[in-house]
Amino acid sequence: MSYKLQITKKSNEQLIFTDIGGVSGVIFHFLLMCLGAWLIYISVIGIYKTGEMVWSSIIIILGLVLCTPVLKVNKVILNAKNKNIVSTRSWFGFVTKKTHIINSQLSLVEVSGFATGEFEKFFDPENPVLEHFSVKFFSYPELTMNIATLSDILKSVAFLEAHFDTDLALVAGNRRYKLSIDGLKTKSTESADIPNDRYLKISNKVELIITAKPVTSPQFCSLLMLIWLFTLFTVWFLFNHADLVGAQYLTAVLQSALSVILIMIGGYLSTLVMGRKKFSVSNGDLIVKATGAKNKVIKLNDVWGAANVARRTYLLTKSGAICLGYNSPRKYSIAIHDWFAKSIDT
Repeated sequence: MSYKLQITKKSNEQLIFTDIGGVSGVIFHFLLMCLGAWLIYISVIGIYKTGEMVWSSIIIILGLVLCTPVLKVNKVILNAKNKNIVSTRSWFGFVTKKTHIINSQLSLVEVSGFATGEFEKFFDPENPVLEHFSVKFFSYPELTMNIATLSDILKSVAFLEAHFDTDLALVAGNRRYKLSIDGLKTKSTESADIPNDRYLKISNKVELIITAKPVTSPQFCSLLMLIWLFTLFTVWFLFNHADLVGAQYLTAVLQSALSVILIMIGGYLSTLVMGRKKFSVSNGDLIVKATGAKNKVIKLNDVWGAANVARRTYLLTKSGAICLGYNSPRKYSIAIHDWFAKSIDT
């Protein structure tokens, strides 16, 4: 499982990576554990009442699988104040292994996997496949993390560059290159006007609106597929659980109500995935408005610039990277960079 950055109030002093996706991951896996425990419970009741062993045993195994991820937690903490890195592995809340790396022991941090994956290859067969993004700490002892998103990698690179006395390297193919946030920023002198079409336009002369393109973005396609596959499977299970477990536990009214709630949640999550991002500058702040989400305010001093990495266009900030587009045509990419460059300089 890949590590994901956990947002904390002390994000300027330390970065915390967990292999269950931070706070949202804990909630998600807790819900999975509840679902797994419920499946085990109704299967045991089904065996007791009907004597059916085959389907009940299958459901019990499924319940155990759903419970498993929440039992084991891996965590890596990058601390700016103490200039050290602490990696822990815990089981049922008890730490079973701890790795401690101090600043003087860290000679190099190597980043690899800046490329598209299997979804990108589906749309572009000539594209190479790399299974994950990886960060390797050359020290004694060594430490390697598989990180879930490119945004988290850029955040960790900026943090290490600012607080640790180590070199950073990017591995591409069989070669190693020097890596820095400044090196990722676009330094092109080209300029382009905003196309003002359905994907990219200016509103009220001060607000940049970027609309996601789910048809051409594997990231959006995969998220939408997962959301609706999970939603439809759960709805199907609600209406067919009696045949699967040998007993009727939900009334028709409750089945319908839960199905409507699930479909509404699926629609809301789809809106978040397919939604628009609006950017505006006001009183030294960059205001990010995303469909269905709370506005995010970023100080212009905390905005580094825009960058093209792995065919995606990102806005680089001290609080992480914001994806602005996937595989955008050149005119879109240049226009986005130009707008942010002018806004940051103001």
